[in-house]
Amino acid sequence: MKNATTILIAATLLSSHDAFAWKVLGQGNLSCGSWVKSAGPERYIYETWLLGFISGTQYGSKTYSFNVDVDAIDVYMTNYCTAHPLENIVQGAKNLAADLVERSTP
Repeated sequence: MKNATTILIAATLLSSHDAFAWKVLGQGNLSCGSWVKSAGPERYIYETWLLGFISGTQYGSKTYSFNVDVDAIDVYMTNYCTAHPLENIVQGAKNLAADLVERSTP
């Protein structure tokens, strides 16, 4: 039951915004292929966008505290984007946020 509740909460947090046709700004609109190819300062721009997205998700939940480091987030997104190069970065960010919500639920 706890897992079902966690999944329901995560899905609500991350999909309720879709009902309002929210617009993604910045690097989130780019393809995962561009994430995989990026390096150096360009990668830093992508990571900064992603950290803002994750921080906003955490702030918006007002319940969950994500205990994860930047390196783990980078590896997660690189793995996701390698497997899904045609998807937008925001889709990987939404999946990451859902996983973090699930992991942080008591």
